[in-house]
Amino acid sequence: MKFYCTTGRGTECFLKKELKTKYDDVAVQETDGKVFFHGNVTGEDALQQLLSLKSAERIFVDILHVPVGQLDKRGLLTLLHTSVSDMKAWQEGLDTLEHLGLLKVSPVFGQNEGDSHSLDNECPPKKRKTGSHVSGASFRVSCKLSGKPRLKLDLKRTSSQMAVLISRLLGWRADPRNPQFEVNIHLNDSSLTVGMPLTEKPLSQRSYIKHCGLRTTVAWIMADLLAIEPEDRVLDPMCGAGTILIEAAVNWKCGTYLGIDKDMAQLCLTWENLQDTRIPVSIHLIQGDATRVPLPDGCVDKVVTDAPFGQNHLVDVSLDMFYKHVFSEVFRVLKPNGKFVLLTSRSLVNCVQSLCASAQNSHSYTSQIVQCTGPSEISTTRQEPKQEEIGCHVSRSMSHVYEVKGLIQDCDSNGGRHFILKNLFNVKLGDTEGTICVMEK
Repeated sequence: MKFYCTTGRGTECFLKKELKTKYDDVAVQETDGKVFFHGNVTGEDALQQLLSLKSAERIFVDILHVPVGQLDKRGLLTLLHTSVSDMKAWQEGLDTLEHLGLLKVSPVFGQNEGDSHSLDNECPPKKRKTGSHVSGASFRVSCKLSGKPRLKLDLKRTSSQMAVLISRLLGWRADPRNPQFEVNIHLNDSSLTVGMPLTEKPLSQRSYIKHCGLRTTVAWIMADLLAIEPEDRVLDPMCGAGTILIEAAVNWKCGTYLGIDKDMAQLCLTWENLQDTRIPVSIHLIQGDATRVPLPDGCVDKVVTDAPFGQNHLVDVSLDMFYKHVFSEVFRVLKPNGKFVLLTSRSLVNCVQSLCASAQNSHSYTSQIVQCTGPSEISTTRQEPKQEEIGCHVSRSMSHVYEVKGLIQDCDSNGGRHFILKNLFNVKLGDTEGTICVMEK
């Protein structure tokens, strides 16, 4: 069975690693923004295993993937018609959908449930199809042209032509408004790819995150890079809406998580996310400043954060000075050999590299534990959750943050002299060029 996933540029290697970890026998090929894989994806939970991929944006059954040479307009049209008319490729792809139980479900599109998408009870019984390959099913074509093909071909006309071709080939009815299935066609300078998505919503649209501050796939990757171990204390000193912490806490329940942010409005978003999650997690929140972290020395095992790029979130001082203060505080609160994973702008990588060797030599503060207000003071429309709703060992209420004293006992303030920059990963964040920096104390 053949599949491919779309993913953010620069994150293909992480999806490849995730696939290799999840499946013992799978062949993986990376391209720009896509990862193709095929192998023995079987079992009763085969579909749920596919939909549980965390570093993928969307996942498709791979109908066909062929190279594109230096072709003129006529050559591109010939390639499209010849390739899309390959009935054997469609037969294999539809067999895969049938094996996953999707051809008997209309529509194929799923919704999130817990940690992954679920296809249960998606459509009324009267709309369910039976029989091989759903004769007479409805579909729509989603066509994308990029590179030189975008200049040579008309997108609307090409989409219409492909819809007519597929309709004649499969006996399906084109319905752009309310289709049972979707066919994605992507033609660029290097390849032609045709696939059918397993879900309508992206896998990256998590059911357990209502307010998403950072792309969830990147948040998961950053949490994965932390290599969280049982009983680790993980800090995000600029947690914002809590995307990274929630992604980490949901997928690595063995740790204890602490989020700090200067902006109470951001902490309110995190609080709402936690209320909406309804998944037992151990996250504590506190209002504080990343340049004056209200924690003692050597009290956390891992630090992860999405630092300001100087675009959407401005700081009171120059970015260089802000980063210098943050690095000093992170160095101070980290235990020896602790890991620091930072997302920053690619233009600020030089600043990060220079700070790695001087983290301990900048300022230091004597911080005090700051008691955060409870949820009733943060939002008058919310009531503090009852203890039985939270669980005796789970802290989802901001009123529990002042118990942070219990999280920081037995701390060791002895450490190394600087950060060691272990890895840099360039990632595309929409129109912004970002870099994930992995450091160790």
